[in-house]
Amino acid sequence: MRAHLLTAFSVAVLSCLLFRQSYAAWEQVGTAGFAAGSGSCYFSFALDSADVPYMAYANSVYSDKVSVMKFNGIDWVQVGTVVVTTSGARSISLAFDSADTPYVAYADEGVKVIKFNGTDWEQVGFAGVAEECANNLKLAIDSADVLYVAYGNCDVTPKIKLMKFNGIFWDDVGFLLAEGIDPKLAFDSTDAPYLVYTAEVSSDYKANMMKFNGTDWEQVGAAGFTPSGGFYPQLTINNSDVPYVAYVDDAYNEAKANVMKFNGTDWKQVGAKRFTPVDRYDPLQLALDSADIPYVVYSHGGSSPQINVMKFNGTDWEQVETTGFTPGEGVFPQLAINSSDILYVAYSDSANAFRVSVMKFHPSVSVPPNKFLPAIYHLLLKKKDLY
Repeated sequence: MRAHLLTAFSVAVLSCLLFRQSYAAWEQVGTAGFAAGSGSCYFSFALDSADVPYMAYANSVYSDKVSVMKFNGIDWVQVGTVVVTTSGARSISLAFDSADTPYVAYADEGVKVIKFNGTDWEQVGFAGVAEECANNLKLAIDSADVLYVAYGNCDVTPKIKLMKFNGIFWDDVGFLLAEGIDPKLAFDSTDAPYLVYTAEVSSDYKANMMKFNGTDWEQVGAAGFTPSGGFYPQLTINNSDVPYVAYVDDAYNEAKANVMKFNGTDWKQVGAKRFTPVDRYDPLQLALDSADIPYVVYSHGGSSPQINVMKFNGTDWEQVETTGFTPGEGVFPQLAINSSDILYVAYSDSANAFRVSVMKFHPSVSVPPNKFLPAIYHLLLKKKDLY
């Protein structure tokens, strides 16, 4: 009997060793729908340099005033007071400086930036960033801890603006005043700011990119470089200073994701064009891992939207784990990748009254094959059958 149990145990252990494959799965980060009153698209998700996840969002329980939470390894906890602004917000952007101080830009009747001093949230600058109505804020901080805010104003013909904090006041960077909507901001290794946004070019709405050279704004590649419509553009710059832009392409009246990169002269396609299924007109997001591999998150599925993540393998775009990995329907996804290349996706979660949820994806853990295990396994099976 003892020999039988020992043999059975050995077979079980060897089965695990022999048949264990590369394993990865999406898992919940803390409580699903943790952000009370977050049932809208107005939220911003980011990781600090220690890979701690933070969430800033418009809290509908408190008239859309901004709340900020972070994940402490077990669950989500408040950063400061329950609400950190005195007025409601319709656009929010979260970023960190080199000391991991969290900053939040938001639009109410104007544009403001606040930071957490370890105890309380305080305004940055004696006055706000701007006093005009604004949409689609993007806050970014360069390597010297200089704060920048890009936004589109609410004019009948909207203008793109970029503001920079000089330590006391907010200055207009180069007086760009380009006509367009939905700006995104990133820096190259020299801290030169790049802006991508949607602009009307040749009677179509296409993505356009500008760079500030320290004196003037200059065009990056052709104006309106996307072959067809370029909506919700997303910008990131890799370790070699190559800009990548993901956007929703509405050619043929079907909204699909597309990614392009700038090679120093022209904009080039990254993988297949319009590589996603028929998509909703929802924002997508683009991020690069430590090896500069591009990932795109988007929602798809028409009236029953699901969250999906794809990555570029050098030739084609491929599925990450499984399509529609969220427990319920999801919209407005945001993507961040930590220093260990673990993917985090924040989204508005229909299974939890559209409150924000966050999930993460662990990289595969593979076990190297052992050529002797199959023979040992079959010998033990044969021995087990003798009992």
